[in-house]
Amino acid sequence: MSWLTDVEAQIGKDEVWVINFFATLKQDVQVVEEDLLAVLKWLGAHGSEIAGDVAGILGIIAAAGVGIPAPVLIAAQALNSAVSAVNAAIAAQQVKASQGGGTGEQVVAAASAGYQALKNAQIATAQAQQAVAKPPTP
Repeated sequence: MSWLTDVEAQIGKDEVWVINFFATLKQDVQVVEEDLLAVLKWLGAHGSEIAGDVAGILGIIAAAGVGIPAPVLIAAQALNSAVSAVNAAIAAQQVKASQGGGTGEQVVAAASAGYQALKNAQIATAQAQQAVAKPPTP
């Protein structure tokens, strides 16, 4: 075997590796896309319902004349913002799908904003729980 044959063999191996890498990457991206769409679908189906339940409970508490701590109201607002952000991601995905595409940059950006809004709602909810769990100061 000559030096040139060795180089050609190595290039052939590298070419096969690159082709396999991109084929695997494409499959992985499709799986992530399917998972993202499934999550958006679930959140779209249940997010508004959950936010509505929270608003209903807060309405009942307020009607009973019980004061609602500010952190609880902030958490409810954060939840509503999260639902709106998730709904925007769903709308972006539906527009992209109607155009014959998969997800695209706008859908990913909207989903990312929805995720961040959900994290903010989670943090606000944890803060509300801590505020409610503390005994009142005299």
